[in-house]
Amino acid sequence: MNLLRDYDFNAVKIAVTGRDVTDEKSRIVLSGIVDMAKAMDIRTLLRGVETKDQAELVMKTGIELCQGFYMKSRCLWRKSGS
Repeated sequence: MNLLRDYDFNAVKIAVTGRDVTDEKSRIVLSGIVDMAKAMDIRTLLRGVETKDQAELVMKTGIELCQGFYMKSRCLWRKSGS
């Protein structure tokens, strides 16, 4: 906890596998990480998005940026609040 409190981060990059995105418990954990990051004014990037279905699931968690095979390794920016 001290590391999160004492260091200034402007972004967090989360690496996942396909199962991590489609599994309900994993999405709950991911949503918790996203909520904590937002509360601390930290941007979120999820790496490992491989399909359109995964991208759509991820966007529902509030992730701001996605990266992976589906995006051809480029970042997809998501507007805040959309």
